[in-house]
Amino acid sequence: MALAQIAFVKALDGLAQISAATPRATETKTSFATSTQTTMTSSNFDTLEITTDTTLWVAVGTNPTAASNADRLVLAGQTRNFGHIPVGSKVAIIAA
Repeated sequence: MALAQIAFVKALDGLAQISAATPRATETKTSFATSTQTTMTSSNFDTLEITTDTTLWVAVGTNPTAASNADRLVLAGQTRNFGHIPVGSKVAIIAA
């Protein structure tokens, strides 16, 4: 079964990508053959962390749709951190 954990994590000083030890919000997705969007949204000073066992494409926005070869790629077995995410953003993923 494919697995991806998506977390919004607070930047400790509000500027640098030094994250708090405990995520503010997390969602785990187990099926993403088509674009799948989070229900959680980002808040002030959130950064994005994604851990996956399957290579996937990632899109961020208020109503994102992930698409092959059009967004950010996260390889299987990686944890990727992305900088500050605009308030109210969601994350969409799709298997590569």
